[in-house]
Amino acid sequence: MVKLNDGYLFLAALKRDPNAEFSYSFGLNEHHFQLLDATGKEIPLEEIERSEINPDVFKDFHWGDTLLLRTHTQHLTGPLTLNFPTLVQAQNQFGKEAEFTIDLGASLQAGQSIPFQKDLNFIPGHPFTLREVTIDSLDASGSGVTFKFEGQGYETIEVNQVNPTPLPDSQPQGGSSGQCTDFPDCFYTSTNLTPGTDNHYHLAVTGVEHTVQGPWSLSFDPGG
Repeated sequence: MVKLNDGYLFLAALKRDPNAEFSYSFGLNEHHFQLLDATGKEIPLEEIERSEINPDVFKDFHWGDTLLLRTHTQHLTGPLTLNFPTLVQAQNQFGKEAEFTIDLGASLQAGQSIPFQKDLNFIPGHPFTLREVTIDSLDASGSGVTFKFEGQGYETIEVNQVNPTPLPDSQPQGGSSGQCTDFPDCFYTSTNLTPGTDNHYHLAVTGVEHTVQGPWSLSFDPGG
Protein backbone atom coordinates (compact mmCIF):
# COMPACT_ATOMS: atom_id res chain seq x y z
CA MET A 1 0.00 0.00 0.00
CA VAL A 2 1.52 3.32 -1.14
CA LYS A 3 0.26 6.82 -0.33
CA LEU A 4 -0.14 8.97 -3.44
CA ASN A 5 -0.81 12.68 -3.77
CA ASP A 6 -4.40 11.94 -4.77
CA GLY A 7 -5.13 8.66 -2.98
CA TYR A 8 -3.54 5.24 -2.53
CA LEU A 9 -2.01 2.45 -4.60
CA PHE A 10 -2.63 -1.13 -3.48
CA LEU A 11 -0.68 -4.21 -4.56
CA ALA A 12 -2.26 -7.51 -3.54
CA ALA A 13 -0.13 -10.59 -4.21
CA LEU A 14 -0.53 -14.31 -3.63
CA LYS A 15 2.79 -16.19 -3.37
CA ARG A 16 2.82 -19.75 -4.71
CA ASP A 17 4.42 -22.63 -2.81
CA PRO A 18 5.91 -25.01 -5.42
CA ASN A 19 5.72 -27.88 -2.92
CA ALA A 20 2.03 -27.43 -2.11
CA GLU A 21 -0.63 -29.55 -3.79
CA PHE A 22 -2.67 -26.41 -4.51
CA SER A 23 -1.80 -22.77 -5.06
CA TYR A 24 -4.05 -19.79 -5.69
CA SER A 25 -3.99 -16.69 -7.87
CA PHE A 26 -6.32 -13.89 -8.91
CA GLY A 27 -6.34 -15.26 -12.46
CA LEU A 28 -5.90 -13.68 -15.87
CA ASN A 29 -9.49 -12.75 -16.67
CA GLU A 30 -11.49 -9.67 -15.67
CA HIS A 31 -11.46 -9.13 -11.92
CA HIS A 32 -14.41 -8.11 -9.77
CA PHE A 33 -13.55 -6.70 -6.37
CA GLN A 34 -14.86 -4.42 -3.63
CA LEU A 35 -12.98 -2.45 -0.98
CA LEU A 36 -14.76 -1.55 2.28
CA ASP A 37 -13.57 0.67 5.13
CA ALA A 38 -14.13 -0.04 8.83
CA THR A 39 -17.68 1.37 8.68
CA GLY A 40 -18.65 -0.85 5.73
CA LYS A 41 -18.56 2.04 3.27
CA GLU A 42 -17.41 1.05 -0.22
CA ILE A 43 -14.31 2.82 -1.49
CA PRO A 44 -14.14 3.45 -5.27
CA LEU A 45 -11.35 1.46 -6.91
CA GLU A 46 -9.84 1.03 -10.33
CA GLU A 47 -7.52 -1.69 -11.58
CA ILE A 48 -4.41 -0.34 -13.29
CA GLU A 49 -1.89 -1.85 -15.68
CA ARG A 50 1.32 -3.40 -14.38
CA SER A 51 3.24 -1.25 -16.88
CA GLU A 52 2.46 1.82 -14.78
CA ILE A 53 4.92 0.86 -12.03
CA ASN A 54 8.44 -0.62 -11.74
CA PRO A 55 8.39 -4.18 -13.21
CA ASP A 56 10.83 -5.38 -10.52
CA VAL A 57 7.87 -5.38 -8.13
CA PHE A 58 6.48 -8.41 -9.98
CA LYS A 59 9.66 -10.42 -10.57
CA ASP A 60 8.86 -13.03 -7.89
CA PHE A 61 5.25 -13.59 -9.00
CA HIS A 62 3.40 -15.32 -11.81
CA TRP A 63 1.33 -13.07 -14.05
CA GLY A 64 -2.04 -13.79 -12.43
CA ASP A 65 -0.77 -13.69 -8.83
CA THR A 66 -0.95 -9.92 -8.43
CA LEU A 67 -3.72 -7.34 -8.35
CA LEU A 68 -2.81 -3.67 -8.77
CA LEU A 69 -5.49 -1.22 -7.60
CA ARG A 70 -5.79 2.53 -7.09
CA THR A 71 -8.23 4.75 -5.24
CA HIS A 72 -8.51 8.52 -5.32
CA THR A 73 -9.99 8.51 -1.82
CA GLN A 74 -7.43 10.32 0.35
CA HIS A 75 -8.70 9.48 3.84
CA LEU A 76 -9.24 5.84 4.77
CA THR A 77 -10.60 4.42 8.03
CA GLY A 78 -9.19 0.97 8.73
CA PRO A 79 -9.12 -1.88 8.93
CA LEU A 80 -9.95 -2.23 5.24
CA THR A 81 -11.48 -5.33 3.66
CA LEU A 82 -10.93 -6.33 0.04
CA ASN A 83 -13.64 -8.70 -1.21
CA PHE A 84 -13.48 -10.75 -4.42
CA PRO A 85 -15.94 -13.47 -5.50
CA THR A 86 -13.51 -16.01 -6.97
CA LEU A 87 -9.92 -17.20 -6.94
CA VAL A 88 -8.09 -19.42 -9.41
CA GLN A 89 -6.78 -22.69 -8.00
CA ALA A 90 -3.71 -24.24 -9.63
CA GLN A 91 -2.94 -27.93 -9.23
CA ASN A 92 0.06 -29.72 -10.71
CA GLN A 93 0.46 -32.86 -8.62
CA PHE A 94 -1.47 -35.77 -10.10
CA GLY A 95 -1.15 -39.54 -10.11
CA LYS A 96 -2.02 -42.23 -12.64
CA GLU A 97 -5.66 -41.09 -12.58
CA ALA A 98 -4.66 -38.09 -14.73
CA GLU A 99 -3.31 -40.28 -17.54
CA PHE A 100 -5.29 -41.24 -20.63
CA THR A 101 -4.76 -42.67 -24.12
CA ILE A 102 -6.17 -41.42 -27.40
CA ASP A 103 -6.15 -42.82 -30.93
CA LEU A 104 -5.44 -40.15 -33.54
CA GLY A 105 -5.84 -42.58 -36.43
CA ALA A 106 -3.60 -43.17 -39.42
CA SER A 107 -2.53 -40.74 -42.13
CA LEU A 108 -2.46 -37.58 -40.05
CA GLN A 109 -2.43 -34.33 -41.98
CA ALA A 110 -1.48 -30.82 -40.92
CA GLY A 111 -4.60 -28.76 -40.35
CA GLN A 112 -6.70 -31.82 -39.53
CA SER A 113 -9.22 -31.57 -36.65
CA ILE A 114 -10.24 -34.80 -34.93
CA PRO A 115 -13.41 -34.76 -32.77
CA PHE A 116 -13.47 -36.50 -29.38
CA GLN A 117 -15.89 -37.00 -26.52
CA LYS A 118 -13.55 -38.19 -23.77
CA ASP A 119 -14.63 -37.38 -20.20
CA LEU A 120 -11.95 -36.71 -17.58
CA ASN A 121 -13.27 -36.83 -14.02
CA PHE A 122 -10.20 -37.13 -11.80
CA ILE A 123 -10.55 -33.66 -10.18
CA PRO A 124 -13.44 -33.78 -7.65
CA GLY A 125 -16.16 -31.30 -8.55
CA HIS A 126 -14.42 -30.16 -11.74
CA PRO A 127 -15.09 -32.63 -14.58
CA PHE A 128 -14.08 -31.74 -18.11
CA THR A 129 -14.14 -33.30 -21.57
CA LEU A 130 -11.63 -33.57 -24.40
CA ARG A 131 -13.59 -32.33 -27.41
CA GLU A 132 -11.08 -31.89 -30.23
CA VAL A 133 -7.47 -32.43 -31.26
CA THR A 134 -6.05 -30.29 -34.08
CA ILE A 135 -2.86 -31.24 -35.92
CA ASP A 136 -1.04 -27.93 -36.22
CA SER A 137 2.17 -29.23 -37.81
CA LEU A 138 3.59 -32.56 -38.89
CA ASP A 139 7.05 -33.89 -39.76
CA ALA A 140 9.17 -37.02 -39.30
CA SER A 141 10.02 -36.20 -35.69
CA GLY A 142 6.42 -35.79 -34.55
CA SER A 143 3.51 -33.39 -34.55
CA GLY A 144 2.46 -30.11 -33.03
CA VAL A 145 -1.08 -30.44 -31.70
CA THR A 146 -3.74 -28.40 -29.92
CA PHE A 147 -6.08 -30.08 -27.45
CA LYS A 148 -9.45 -28.39 -26.90
CA PHE A 149 -11.47 -29.21 -23.79
CA GLU A 150 -14.87 -28.27 -22.42
CA GLY A 151 -15.31 -27.60 -18.70
CA GLN A 152 -16.74 -24.86 -16.50
CA GLY A 153 -14.36 -22.49 -14.76
CA TYR A 154 -11.09 -23.64 -16.32
CA GLU A 155 -8.47 -21.07 -17.29
CA THR A 156 -5.47 -23.18 -18.36
CA ILE A 157 -4.40 -26.80 -18.70
CA GLU A 158 -1.12 -28.57 -19.42
CA VAL A 159 -0.99 -31.94 -21.20
CA ASN A 160 2.20 -33.88 -21.92
CA GLN A 161 3.08 -37.19 -23.49
CA VAL A 162 4.01 -39.96 -21.05
CA ASN A 163 7.49 -41.43 -21.62
CA PRO A 164 7.90 -40.05 -25.14
CA THR A 165 10.90 -40.42 -27.38
CA PRO A 166 13.01 -37.35 -26.55
CA LEU A 167 12.03 -34.38 -28.70
CA PRO A 168 14.62 -32.25 -30.50
CA ASP A 169 15.56 -29.09 -28.64
CA SER A 170 13.65 -27.16 -31.30
CA GLN A 171 10.43 -28.99 -30.32
CA PRO A 172 10.04 -28.84 -26.52
CA GLN A 173 6.96 -30.34 -24.90
CA GLY A 174 4.47 -27.86 -23.52
CA GLY A 175 3.17 -24.69 -25.08
CA SER A 176 0.50 -22.04 -24.83
CA SER A 177 -2.73 -22.55 -22.91
CA GLY A 178 -5.84 -20.51 -22.24
CA GLN A 179 -9.51 -20.13 -23.04
CA CYS A 180 -11.04 -20.45 -26.52
CA THR A 181 -14.35 -19.63 -28.17
CA ASP A 182 -14.99 -22.69 -30.35
CA PHE A 183 -17.79 -23.87 -28.02
CA PRO A 184 -19.08 -22.95 -24.54
CA ASP A 185 -16.54 -23.36 -21.69
CA CYS A 186 -13.74 -24.02 -24.17
CA PHE A 187 -10.10 -24.09 -23.05
CA TYR A 188 -7.02 -25.39 -24.82
CA THR A 189 -3.36 -26.31 -24.67
CA SER A 190 -0.75 -26.76 -27.40
CA THR A 191 2.15 -29.20 -27.25
CA ASN A 192 4.44 -31.37 -29.36
CA LEU A 193 4.13 -35.16 -29.60
CA THR A 194 6.50 -37.83 -30.88
CA PRO A 195 4.95 -40.62 -32.98
CA GLY A 196 2.73 -42.92 -30.94
CA THR A 197 2.44 -46.72 -31.11
CA ASP A 198 -0.20 -47.83 -33.63
CA ASN A 199 -1.50 -44.24 -33.70
CA HIS A 200 -2.13 -44.34 -29.93
CA TYR A 201 -0.75 -41.64 -27.66
CA HIS A 202 -0.33 -42.04 -23.91
CA LEU A 203 -0.91 -38.62 -22.30
CA ALA A 204 -1.18 -37.07 -18.86
CA VAL A 205 -2.68 -33.87 -17.52
CA THR A 206 0.23 -32.29 -15.62
CA GLY A 207 -1.35 -29.01 -14.53
CA VAL A 208 -4.66 -27.15 -14.44
CA GLU A 209 -5.99 -23.81 -13.27
CA HIS A 210 -9.71 -23.44 -12.56
CA THR A 211 -11.98 -20.99 -10.78
CA VAL A 212 -13.15 -21.65 -7.22
CA GLN A 213 -16.09 -19.70 -5.84
CA GLY A 214 -15.81 -17.56 -2.71
CA PRO A 215 -16.57 -15.10 -1.46
CA TRP A 216 -12.96 -14.43 -0.47
CA SER A 217 -11.72 -11.49 1.56
CA LEU A 218 -8.47 -9.91 2.71
CA SER A 219 -8.32 -7.49 5.64
CA PHE A 220 -5.49 -5.04 6.32
CA ASP A 221 -4.82 -1.80 8.17
CA PRO A 222 -3.84 1.27 6.11
CA GLY A 223 -1.79 2.39 9.10
CA GLY A 224 0.73 -0.44 8.52
